[in-house]
Amino acid sequence: MLISDEQFKKFKKLYKEEFGEEKYNKMTEQQLLESATKLLKLVEIVYKPIESQDSQNRLDEAYNVLFKETEKELDNGRRNI
Repeated sequence: MLISDEQFKKFKKLYKEEFGEEKYNKMTEQQLLESATKLLKLVEIVYKPIESQDSQNRLDEAYNVLFKETEKELDNGRRNI
């Protein structure tokens, strides 16, 4: 999934506003791009209508990815305290 330069700039701005300057400055451009890509993929999966078991499985997988990423972020935050 490709992200335009403009979309990436907006994502970085929102990321900085949401998580703060300190956390933003610790992220590399590659990490920010990966986060933006994961977010877009999650939104793509979640907003597709659930029409079959396969769709439900994809939605379950997206939630699992989201929870794992959130746990990683929380663990990283605890280590940095």
